[in-house]
Amino acid sequence: MRSAWLDRMPDVVARRQAGQSYDEIGQHYGVRRERIRQVLAKYRPRDAAIRSPRGKRLAAKQQRAGARRAAMLTQYAAGGTVTQIACQHGVSRVLVDCAVRSAGIRRPSKVATVLGDVLRLEVQGLSQTEIAARTGLSQSYVSGLLVRHGVRRSTTVR
Repeated sequence: MRSAWLDRMPDVVARRQAGQSYDEIGQHYGVRRERIRQVLAKYRPRDAAIRSPRGKRLAAKQQRAGARRAAMLTQYAAGGTVTQIACQHGVSRVLVDCAVRSAGIRRPSKVATVLGDVLRLEVQGLSQTEIAARTGLSQSYVSGLLVRHGVRRSTTVR
């Protein structure tokens, strides 16, 4: 059996959009305002939430949070640190880190960037001393990187 409220829904929604309260709509149909709220929530849950003052506040809050999240992700992708972004937006580092992880943004770590620089210079034929001078690293650190990543064998005798 089809509910009589389904036939009345267009009128109920139109009255609600026109600014009538649940009480006024309920008086028109001879029911209490709670029944009108229930009917709207059941048959048109999204419309009912948007039309209520609390729903409007919640939607505005979610929109602001989405805009702030997008701004944080843009800053992170541009090279900002989690700590810098958290301070600028007045949120915790955990919140920024969670946003970055859920968005799937990956940046190479500083070690990976340094390793890439060292390997690129090694391929160009520079000595470990020259690589150390150009990258600002110690010669022993450069040597260790090259040995750990199989570019050069260790020359130490054990």
